[in-house]
Amino acid sequence: MIKLKKISKLVLGFLVIVGFSSCSSDDDAGTPIDSFPTTFEIISNSENHTVLTSLILETGLDEVLDSGTFTVFAPDDNAFEGIDATQFSEEELSNLLLNHVITGNAESQNLSNGYIETNARESFSGNEHRINMLITLTDDVRLNGASTVTNPDLVANNGVVHVVDELIPIPDMVTFATADPQFETLVEAITREDQPDFDDILSTPAGEEPAPFTLFAPNNDAFQSALAFLISQETGIESLEDLPQETLEEAISLHLVAGGNVRASDLTSGPLEMLGGTIEIDTNNGVTITDANGREITVLTSDIQTSNGVIHVIDNVILPELEVEDLPTLVEAAENAGLTNLLDAIAEIDGLGESLLDADAITVFAPTNEAFDAALEAFDATNLDELITAIGGVENLETVLGFHVIPAVAFANDLEMGENNFETLSGQELTVNFDGQDVSVVDANGEVANVIQADVAIENGVVHIIDAVLLPELGQDLNEVTLVIGNDGASAYFVSEIIGDENVTSLNENNSTWTMTQGTRYTLVVENAGSHPIGLRDSMDSLLLSQDSSEGSFEASEAIDFQIEGNAISFTLTEDLAQELDNYVCNIHGAMTGGIVIQ
Repeated sequence: MIKLKKISKLVLGFLVIVGFSSCSSDDDAGTPIDSFPTTFEIISNSENHTVLTSLILETGLDEVLDSGTFTVFAPDDNAFEGIDATQFSEEELSNLLLNHVITGNAESQNLSNGYIETNARESFSGNEHRINMLITLTDDVRLNGASTVTNPDLVANNGVVHVVDELIPIPDMVTFATADPQFETLVEAITREDQPDFDDILSTPAGEEPAPFTLFAPNNDAFQSALAFLISQETGIESLEDLPQETLEEAISLHLVAGGNVRASDLTSGPLEMLGGTIEIDTNNGVTITDANGREITVLTSDIQTSNGVIHVIDNVILPELEVEDLPTLVEAAENAGLTNLLDAIAEIDGLGESLLDADAITVFAPTNEAFDAALEAFDATNLDELITAIGGVENLETVLGFHVIPAVAFANDLEMGENNFETLSGQELTVNFDGQDVSVVDANGEVANVIQADVAIENGVVHIIDAVLLPELGQDLNEVTLVIGNDGASAYFVSEIIGDENVTSLNENNSTWTMTQGTRYTLVVENAGSHPIGLRDSMDSLLLSQDSSEGSFEASEAIDFQIEGNAISFTLTEDLAQELDNYVCNIHGAMTGGIVIQ
């Protein structure tokens, strides 16, 4: 036997036919197409709809269906198997049938996921608001999660008929909560074993206390946002299962008004008493809610009407006031994570540490010590001072560190799926990728750093620990000096011109001694370079840099950035190179040589 337990519990005290007729008189039925039957004629002429035809005639709805333009979801005879229509009053039966009727012409191609109004009415508010129907499109068209369209688009001259395989129940709060996929997490919460029987409570018919209800229903994304907040507050809660029984019960109760069908038009700015406490409503720009933690929550969809209350969909979970420990500062979080190299680098920039601590909101991508070690190796540096020299000085270090900081708070779950672009403190744009689980960051050179620990909450934002140092585009503030070098046959080099602010050597002196400065970028323009390619050597006369095909041992260093262009070579004199550099020589004529002094 098929039973309509919830329908039999409804109290539907109103004259449906009169109300329905008055609504229909306002609708434009359009010009009838005489060659098509009416919606009722399609039903009454069907050999599979004898029970529905009889009930329509019994309630007088045949005349109503012929008086406007309607979409009818018509249950076939099998849908009524085991149902005793005499258990319903005429009003109840009429309302049940009208729950299958939509005003207007809605062919299947016009249906979409979501809620539409039927011509059934709730009976408890005095306003007799129309009850909604949930359309769910998968391989079929599902209605209120209970009935499926089996034969769509029987076109009438005043609308359309869709054949369905089950009666469409008049929904209560639980009907939509369990049938709508966007409420899957909400259902998990209210049916958790340690919770009161919210399912039974929300099934209470409108004529019985504590119904009717108003439910501010968080969707699935709302729960993810709430969990991200709880994680950020270091509550130790990382999943729905982690919520203590009392906290979850209080939170669910904060979403419920008992004894009131509060629609959007009934809401006013100010406090609203919920089953679990008081929330603040603001109706100045849409409808927003402020919970006890100062979090603003937005109503996304309002006035989903059921038989025992109304639902408003919201984008976050209303949480009770949380008792959380004080969050660490950026420095404390870095110390706790052992990020000593990062702290040392920050200390090199006057005032940077204080400005980061005082900022209103920051997101820091913090490299590990191992990430800094890899950066030192890449720049042939053995310590932070050498790294600063290699990247062009303290100003460039400040640019590098600023490239790791976004002046806003971005927890992992705040990111959009795919590519996110943020402007950093350095003024350059940083790309952050999120695949729904993992976060990675792409620097100006296209190198990828992976977030190995996300969402370390701090007083004024969040820290994500990464496995590489991010490099922005760096300005070259190095001193640049060019030497124009001539030759005296195959016996000597001499410097004929110096361009820059260093007095490297005497001009036009054969095989003179050069005095070069660590940190300067030099360009050597060698006249007749094809016959007299220059090389730079150490004290053992091993080549460090070479203009011809002879390979010097320092040529692959990124920090030195050795370049050959035409008859010129250029390089940055790093600390490592300066320690080795001793003399210059013609790679073909060994007599063309002179010493180099470093200052």
